[in-house]
Amino acid sequence: MTANPTDKPRLPEDPQEIEDFNITTPITSTKELIDTARTLRQTYYFYRIPDTWIDIPENTNQTDTQNIDQEDNKEKNLPKPAIPNSLTEVQNYLTTKKVDLTQTPIPITQQTKAKDTLELLRQHFTINSIPENLLALPPLPEPNWEIFSPKFQ
Repeated sequence: MTANPTDKPRLPEDPQEIEDFNITTPITSTKELIDTARTLRQTYYFYRIPDTWIDIPENTNQTDTQNIDQEDNKEKNLPKPAIPNSLTEVQNYLTTKKVDLTQTPIPITQQTKAKDTLELLRQHFTINSIPENLLALPPLPEPNWEIFSPKFQ
């Protein structure tokens, strides 16, 4: 038994004894459990909601906005093919998957687009190393600062 350090009454074991709030039992979602606990803490002292009030199924620990369509989930669990070494094979594969390449051009020609393009490729392929033919980047500019400038020596 835990000590009650507040002036609040203890939470009754039977939800029918609570007259201040309309408590619906069993509680069937984590969101509902959190909302109920927050509401009851305003008036009652308790360590946790009694287990007899709760009936949350095992696999509902995601909110409704996080739930994924079963078809999408099946597709995500499929192994991704290795990235082809040929530029045309990569482009053809992405075209058949109806991937929009206007924002993420292949081959990569701009440093600023490299990250986005590589993220897109990782969504569709297993990539251990980037094939050279996917990179058509200009060399990086020479740095305009000096690490070992004379004034710091």
